[in-house]
Amino acid sequence: MPSANSPESLARWQNSIEKSIVHILKLLSRDTNRLLQQSGMLPGQLPEPVLEAASGAESSGDSVAGPPNLLNLIIETDASPASRKLPETLSSRALHITAIKLRLSEIEFADAGTSAWRQQIRNLSVKLNSLGRDYQKKQRELAVVDAESAWRSSWFED
Repeated sequence: MPSANSPESLARWQNSIEKSIVHILKLLSRDTNRLLQQSGMLPGQLPEPVLEAASGAESSGDSVAGPPNLLNLIIETDASPASRKLPETLSSRALHITAIKLRLSEIEFADAGTSAWRQQIRNLSVKLNSLGRDYQKKQRELAVVDAESAWRSSWFED
């Protein structure tokens, strides 16, 4: 934890922790999906950029239908090189894939202890933002007092 010189630095630190949690969940999801591919539970020929693009596209909304922490993908692929002579609707087939996508909101929802701690963090964050505004106000007031004091002291200098 950094030295808390101001509420702003503490808020920046807390924000970086939140971003790190999301990043770690993304890495864990990726590593888990790789292990599932290695064990044969996910198709091995599925390129990693496809999984990453799909997980990125779905992360735009927090509430996702389906089982928690799972990502359902339907990918259309060419059935075979010979089938390219067929009409486009007949030459492709759908590949259904279910992959791991850990989401902080779903982890919180599933675990009461985590949810309680995260709620305390949110409450403290609200208080910290309020303290930050008060701190900035006091800093401005101090600057005005210092300026007035310097201006008054210039009156009496000989």
